[in-house]
Amino acid sequence: MHFLEISGCILALLCLWVLPIWLGLKAARRNHRSPHWMWFGVHPFGAWIAFLVLQFAAPLKACSQCGERVKSHARICPYCTTPFEEALPAPAPAARKKRWLFLGGLAAAGAVGIAGFLLFTLGMVESAFKGSGAYQQAIQKAAADPRVVQLLGSPVQGGGPVGGSISTRGDASGEADMSIPISGPNGEARLYASGKLHAGVWTWQTLEVDPKQGQPRINLLTSH
Repeated sequence: MHFLEISGCILALLCLWVLPIWLGLKAARRNHRSPHWMWFGVHPFGAWIAFLVLQFAAPLKACSQCGERVKSHARICPYCTTPFEEALPAPAPAARKKRWLFLGGLAAAGAVGIAGFLLFTLGMVESAFKGSGAYQQAIQKAAADPRVVQLLGSPVQGGGPVGGSISTRGDASGEADMSIPISGPNGEARLYASGKLHAGVWTWQTLEVDPKQGQPRINLLTSH
């Protein structure tokens, strides 16, 4: 795995899965509710739903006579009619506002988790690009051209995110249209490659290096 995939996967797991389970267990303990709700956390969506239920549910307390759990601000047990000596006040508006602010923080954490998932997806797409035969062959041709070596130095390697598309049907046929950042000790450039795969062999229609320094492009399909 590349750094982009690993970091995205960690962010997504922490913010979209681990965080709601941890917060849900804390809410269950704080409100004296059953932590078994968090068994729904076997799936990320279930973890978030269970956490929200536990977070916004009214706190409970146990009746000293029948042992049933009732709302913390109840003055009489609805099961055995035993009066309670003390009753917690109902949640104040300020407390409700604090809860909504807390929910806003969770939404931000969820956004970070979604961003991590997108990073992971982009990393997977980039890995698929860089693992393809079309990408590797295009890089090899650029690295073997003396004009590119003279421009960028040696070794010439692929760089950051790849643009374009690759579509293959097994190893027999397909198409590629790529924009590839390349670099060497002396600078950077962009490699444009488009071609078709037939009978397992790539045939290039375009294979050019753009120096991006006001210099003309290097056509790798012509003689050196």
